[in-house]
Amino acid sequence: MFTVPTFIKFRNTEFILYLKEVKSIVTKHDPKILNVVPQIIMLNDHLNLISEVYTMQIGNTITKDLEMLDERRDFAIIGLRSILESHTYHFDTAKRAAGRVLLQSIDQYRVAIIKQNYHAKTILLRNLIEDWEKILVLKAALITLDLKDWEQEIRTSNISFNTIYLEHNKEYTKSSKVDVAKFRDKALESYSALTNHITAHAIVYPSNSYTKVIKDINLLTANYNLLVQKRLNVLKDIRDIGIT
Repeated sequence: MFTVPTFIKFRNTEFILYLKEVKSIVTKHDPKILNVVPQIIMLNDHLNLISEVYTMQIGNTITKDLEMLDERRDFAIIGLRSILESHTYHFDTAKRAAGRVLLQSIDQYRVAIIKQNYHAKTILLRNLIEDWEKILVLKAALITLDLKDWEQEIRTSNISFNTIYLEHNKEYTKSSKVDVAKFRDKALESYSALTNHITAHAIVYPSNSYTKVIKDINLLTANYNLLVQKRLNVLKDIRDIGIT
């Protein structure tokens, strides 16, 4: 009934964000109506614990180098977006159209990229660059506006940031791995208890409420599984071409 999340492939950030969104979905559909109040409370408690531990650990990895690299990629995406906005008013029809499609490619994510946390921003920028490389109309638009140097700056700054970010993470991973794993296991148990209760109630007492919450969580799971797989594919490509 529920799509299975590929938790084993989830980074800690992805794991926490996924569970937060699951909690949000269940809360929106009302835990009382779904008969899962104890289960959502247990999930929330374990989620708070792992979030607190992970936030403390990740705070230790924030250095001036990371801040500077993050600012560099912020300036890159802000600068490019400003250029694209101005081109939407260009007197040349082709350049005006090119500006619009590229601006839409950024805005399709429906979030301000620069306001995301480090890891989420890295993924969004990576996906954006991938769109520009694989979607022909976007690739042509960059050439039309002569903005390949901006594309390269966003790619380079994002890769540079992620490389340093991962290196810093290695510094505390060994010492904290056991604690994080323990909290992940507890949170996973809470998630399983929640989804098992929803499944059981949906079978015994079928209703639109259960149908909707299951559909929303399955959609979320599919999106996260795809996001994680795309990240793993990118890492494989990077290894294959010898970047790392």
